[in-house]
Amino acid sequence: MRHSLAFGAIAGLLALLPGCSGAEEATDESDITGGGSYVGAQVERRLDAMYGDQRGKTWNVSSDNAFGKDWVQQVPVAATWGKSTLDSPPECKDGAPACDPDFGLRVCTSDAQCGAGGRCRALASTVAHEGAAPKQLCVGHSDETLDTIYETMLSAKSYLDVSSLTPPDGRYAAAVRNAVTRLSERAAPPTVRMLYGDFPGEFFSAARTEATLTRDVAKGSKLHLTVGGYRAALSSWNHSKIVAADGRIALVGGTNMWTDHYLQGNPVHDISLRLTGTAASDAQVFLNQVWEYACKSGSVTALQPGESCLPAFPGRSASAAGTEGGSKVFAVGRMGKIGKNPGDEALLAVIDAAKTSLRIAQQDLGPIKRAGITFGDWPEPVLAALLRAAARGVRIDFALSNYGSVGGTPNMFTALSATYSNGWTLEDVQQTLVDYGKAHPETLGGKDAAQVLCQNLHLVNLRSSDAAAWPNGKALALHSKLVVADDRAFYLGSENLYRADLAEFGYVVDDARVTQELVQTYFEPLNRYSQKAPANIPQCRRMASGTVTP
Repeated sequence: MRHSLAFGAIAGLLALLPGCSGAEEATDESDITGGGSYVGAQVERRLDAMYGDQRGKTWNVSSDNAFGKDWVQQVPVAATWGKSTLDSPPECKDGAPACDPDFGLRVCTSDAQCGAGGRCRALASTVAHEGAAPKQLCVGHSDETLDTIYETMLSAKSYLDVSSLTPPDGRYAAAVRNAVTRLSERAAPPTVRMLYGDFPGEFFSAARTEATLTRDVAKGSKLHLTVGGYRAALSSWNHSKIVAADGRIALVGGTNMWTDHYLQGNPVHDISLRLTGTAASDAQVFLNQVWEYACKSGSVTALQPGESCLPAFPGRSASAAGTEGGSKVFAVGRMGKIGKNPGDEALLAVIDAAKTSLRIAQQDLGPIKRAGITFGDWPEPVLAALLRAAARGVRIDFALSNYGSVGGTPNMFTALSATYSNGWTLEDVQQTLVDYGKAHPETLGGKDAAQVLCQNLHLVNLRSSDAAAWPNGKALALHSKLVVADDRAFYLGSENLYRADLAEFGYVVDDARVTQELVQTYFEPLNRYSQKAPANIPQCRRMASGTVTP
């Protein structure tokens, strides 16, 4: 079971995001010290005020980070923008002579063997042993992203962390297993921790996951690897998505390792980032806090007999932490039921700091709604922050998943668990904000909610090409968790704006150059195609035509 079980089946139990109710005045550039912008200054000020005791634990800030080539990791990959039909690998049945059994892809020597829907390419992640050559397989639109995960794992020399909502499946499992196997064959393998959620309906098994991912590890290997999962108070578990090595490099974002949802037909749109610097260490230190709970109250198993939980990641030493002069990055996490949640305040601070623009990409804003029944509440602190921004004249470009969207190719039995729509139309979102503004006029400073939102809030459903749906008629699904303020700074991670009391992790990147590269690479094409189908708000149309006034 998948997405809606993670968030929907017990959505009514999820706790309200804590948040500041009043807007803070954005800091001028002249007030900034130590690099960064007024956005980062507001994030740091709010985190210090509310979670000062958590600095260096669930949040931190560093200024020695770097973003190399292809640091923006999109699924489907960036080259697919504008394409209504994506490459999909041909069917590969188990046991076929030309089929790789682990990746489930055809072995090939040329594109001609892959039919119209595949490409013959060598995947680095097919290598399980040092010195072996990558296999050439018939790949689809985004299979190269497997190599990013694999190569990030292989970069580990001393300590590797992997976390996600669920264990990897299909091709993701094959890539992760091959990386683990190669690491195990080193004379001095790194310590490896793998942490997953244990939500109702998933039937998580640490022992089964460990056996699957260490299948090819030779007996007598010196590899120390542990797998864990937890569930707290029935409604809180790990939702962070992190691959981090040696406190030096990290891949962080919203993408789950689900083959059907991301690598096949009808793929989910999602985004992650890869960086090097102290922010990578902060991700692993954050996981120390989650592992502490998992080791006491979760399900944990280890490769080596007699082991269970491994020593905590020691953090990055001062001598290895680098120097100032790189990108300023806030590592921001939330612990859900098991601890404190500074990530919530960081997201609100980014929204409150915006002076001119907000670019937002999210699955949804409202709680789960099924058959007319709403499970949970809207995120009032987020609604208030968006209204404050609109009242300041901030232009808000807000892209959401399509109503009824699903990931992969679900059948009638899996459609509910594959959903990426919480059950609200764009009109519903607009009206909820209007109603909240009327009930809380302090968020608008006396301005009319409908007029302010019609002028400054631009709601759209995801489009990735001129087509409104995939060729099979399925609506496009959006799973990104992105908030960009003034094209100067952005949050990207695993935390949604809608309410969910889970363990999350992400980064607030306070670097205008890096932010603008993200906007050009990701948000501009998203907005260019999505703006072709803006929200159809009758009240806004009447205001624009002058036939009605607020």
